[in-house]
Amino acid sequence: TDKCVCVCVCVCACVPGVCAVGGALSSSFRCSVLLMFPSILGSRGRAYLMLFILSVLYRGPVSNVQRNMETAALSLSCNLDLQVHHSKLLWRDAVSPFLRITKELMVTETRPGTSQLTSIRDEVVLQYGYDKFRPQQGNSTQEQFTTKTMMQCDSESDLLHLMLK
Repeated sequence: TDKCVCVCVCVCACVPGVCAVGGALSSSFRCSVLLMFPSILGSRGRAYLMLFILSVLYRGPVSNVQRNMETAALSLSCNLDLQVHHSKLLWRDAVSPFLRITKELMVTETRPGTSQLTSIRDEVVLQYGYDKFRPQQGNSTQEQFTTKTMMQCDSESDLLHLMLK
């Protein structure tokens, strides 16, 4: 920006000085300046004037808007990164009690004989005839199902009743 100011000052000081010296000393210079005014007022002059106005606008407000948009995009991306990071921290803090309790339960459940649910499991296994610690009987799934079904029956009449269905 300092360079632009320096160039503007030089142009604003030199161009009128050259025009003044040229107008005072040369009749051809005065003639060319007088012929230049009608062309400035014509279509070419308007095109040059519009080009000059657009270049001034591009250097000023348009450049500023572009810079502001880039800064806003950077701010939004930074905000999004912060939200993701804080969400991860919040999730970690919210889930940590659940994970701690789950790990404690898994440690107590994996030790044989120390489980609080051992008595309930043993009762279910004995009541329905399922024993997962005993080797499986039969080779096929159908044979295993038939064997377990027979173990569930209390008497032979229940077994016959099941087989007839």
